[in-house]
Amino acid sequence: MLERGPLTRLHLAIIALCAFGFAIDLAELALGGALSSIFSAAPYHIDAARLTWLVTSAYVGALIGAPTFGWLADRIGPLKVLCLLTCWIGIWSILSAGAPTVDMLAICRLFAGVGVGAFPPIMIAYLTDIAPREQRGLVIFTACGAAYLAPPLAIFAVRWLTPIAPLGIEGWRWPFAVGGVFALLAGGAMTRLPEAPHWLAATGRAAALRRVADRIAQSKALGLRVRPGEAANTSADGREDPRIDARSASWRLVVLCAISFTVPIATVSFPLLTGPILLARHFSLSDTLFYIGFATFGPVVGTLLGGVLIDGIARRMVMALCAGGMLASVGLFFLASAPVAIAVALVGFALFTSLYMPAMTLYGAELFTPSMRARKTSIAWVANRIAAAGAPAVLVPLVHQQETLAIAAVLAVALLVNLAVVACLAPHERDSADPLADGVG
Repeated sequence: MLERGPLTRLHLAIIALCAFGFAIDLAELALGGALSSIFSAAPYHIDAARLTWLVTSAYVGALIGAPTFGWLADRIGPLKVLCLLTCWIGIWSILSAGAPTVDMLAICRLFAGVGVGAFPPIMIAYLTDIAPREQRGLVIFTACGAAYLAPPLAIFAVRWLTPIAPLGIEGWRWPFAVGGVFALLAGGAMTRLPEAPHWLAATGRAAALRRVADRIAQSKALGLRVRPGEAANTSADGREDPRIDARSASWRLVVLCAISFTVPIATVSFPLLTGPILLARHFSLSDTLFYIGFATFGPVVGTLLGGVLIDGIARRMVMALCAGGMLASVGLFFLASAPVAIAVALVGFALFTSLYMPAMTLYGAELFTPSMRARKTSIAWVANRIAAAGAPAVLVPLVHQQETLAIAAVLAVALLVNLAVVACLAPHERDSADPLADGVG
């Protein structure tokens, strides 16, 4: 009864290690925002083309990593791929720390992005699979909330280390080096976790499934109450719903790709552009890094609180409310001049983003059966990474041209389109594939 069983100490270990790996992933992306500020200021002042390549290189790498590792996860198992990805990110993070030039740094971030882009959807697929159904949102939001501690630590580390340059090493290099070492350790520790049970069932690995079930059953329960419920859209014998055919799965994928494509135009571009925009408004580099770092505290609070509520609220409702909140935050940022208002806008945007992304990824994972979940959600993540790479390439030059109105318009349109797709086209939760019985319910 894994599907309706309690949370256990083993689940806590899974949450902790997934959170640790995701923290490295998020820190890598957050450092991209810091780098956009650092290399826009003295002594670097690199041109717009090189700055664009530097801040988008990780997202270009993700275009390769997400579909490749998503396909691999459906073949060899999501846990094995998570271990591989964490170690991959660690290696390239360490190499980023030692990059001798800006161009070499961009190349290292390109290869790191291969892992960074693939990690989130596969992690969500794994947690969706192994968590009790009625506490799936709590598990995922707890892991994400803990991971969101990493970006503020990374950004404030850069801000603190930049003026002092310990051992004569530039401040921005230290978080890459430390994060890389910890990523390698986390990747090794993940090998001790159990593989996703529903994936094992869907791929006919009965003996391995029994071992995982026994291991979870022997782990001490945490005593949290689990609401009774039935797995959605399952057939009478608990197998994957035959109604989730190729046509249905294809339409779900199209809608999920549309949602995934429109949201990063704002959620990725806005944090990356915040630094250069504030510098263009004549804020100092130190103050700019403070604003960027301060904004990253919003996700910590938002996701931890969201984890308590997410299982009682429709995923689509969460996504729609967060899209509206991001839209309001963008408007406040571009219209406000007072430091407090700017800080509120940045924290608000980061908070709504942090709630939107796991809700979207969980919603997407629940649209597909376990045998196709990692592959389908990773394809949608490719659409996400295409927009994440392309939007800054268009918008960064506009910062140098001080076309802030045009930037605000692009972000607003993207969020409005996203809101329309979520409200009008996205399948309701009652239509979720979410079979998750697969013989292990």
